[in-house]
Amino acid sequence: EEWADCPTIPQIQDQGSCGSCWAVAAATVMSDRACIHSGGTENFQYSMENLLACSDNDAVGSCDGGYIDRAFGYWVDHGICSGGPYGSGEGCQDYTIRPTGYGIFVNEETPACRTDCNAGYGAAYEDDLRYGQDHYAVPQDEEEIKYEIMTNGPVEVGFTVYLDFEMYTGGVYQHEINLPMGGHAVRMLGWGVENGTPYWLCANSWNVSWGETGYFKIL
Repeated sequence: EEWADCPTIPQIQDQGSCGSCWAVAAATVMSDRACIHSGGTENFQYSMENLLACSDNDAVGSCDGGYIDRAFGYWVDHGICSGGPYGSGEGCQDYTIRPTGYGIFVNEETPACRTDCNAGYGAAYEDDLRYGQDHYAVPQDEEEIKYEIMTNGPVEVGFTVYLDFEMYTGGVYQHEINLPMGGHAVRMLGWGVENGTPYWLCANSWNVSWGETGYFKIL
């Protein structure tokens, strides 16, 4: 509601059978924050595909996982072109990994890096690249994180996924099954209180069929 002029903020992505959560969350956070900083006039959607496929050469990440901080460093150093969800045909390079609904099973190969745009896009790849000005980590302090979100927009966060997270359907999530499944990265959008329990509001990348139409609340 705070950023009604920025269309990427309410979007829920589907990473498919690829451990690309780090790239999906990073690209959407970049898109969100660019729009917010422009006052709603900048609606450039950064390509999840381009970041995933081309940053592998810089040891940022792949379908086997990646590094949040390095993703933003890659944006500053190399730039990222425009894109959209799977099959959308949007931007220079849309996402090519088929949606799966939800889950953390990884069996897709990392797409090959391309230095051209989709046929008919109307712009050259080099001309479509946009660069970040800076990147930084927010301290792991609740008030610092809240201030960052209020001031600059959504942030990307990483946490350990446990088995019961995949079965989440609503409410404030607190893991009870101590079986770690691996690391995960998501967009954090805000915070609140539900039935006396404080939570962080996050957007996952497992489609709208998971959780609360793709979102979740976590303690």
